[in-house]
Amino acid sequence: MVFHRKCGACARHRHTTRLPGARDALITALPRKEAPVLRIFGLPLFPVIFAGLVFNVISFAWYAFFFGDEWIVSHGFAETAAHSGSPLWRLVSPLLAFAQVIGLALVLQWRGWPDIGGAVATALVMALVFAVPVLAYDPVNLPSHNLLAFVIDAGHLILSWIVAALVLTAMRRDG
Repeated sequence: MVFHRKCGACARHRHTTRLPGARDALITALPRKEAPVLRIFGLPLFPVIFAGLVFNVISFAWYAFFFGDEWIVSHGFAETAAHSGSPLWRLVSPLLAFAQVIGLALVLQWRGWPDIGGAVATALVMALVFAVPVLAYDPVNLPSHNLLAFVIDAGHLILSWIVAALVLTAMRRDG
């Protein structure tokens, strides 16, 4: 392929090429168009959704398989009472996870999408200075001072924020 000098007619294209044997026939190589990135609050939508789903899977595993019994006992609930809440309230929990992922993604974006180490550091600092202190209001101010439930919940949030930051950083699309 022989590259042809750009002229006024084809200046908007990357380059034009001349095919062998077709002396005056020019074929314009158009730039490849990528699919538009769907966004929410200026953030790429699919990484936010995927990170929110991962956050919710971690939450489910954390409380269903690892620390659910300890958490229920630390609150003084009977097993049947702990699982008898309104189904409508159970729908709110995943939305809270998505709200946290959006907040974390906004901070990562404002930081210029740092590398993996920077994303983990950002998530850890945010969890320690925002999520955990907000979570600490109950054990500090309620008479029960439920330290075990606080440690279980804080561990869940720190892990979930770090993993969500890793997912967001790995899936981000610049642009």
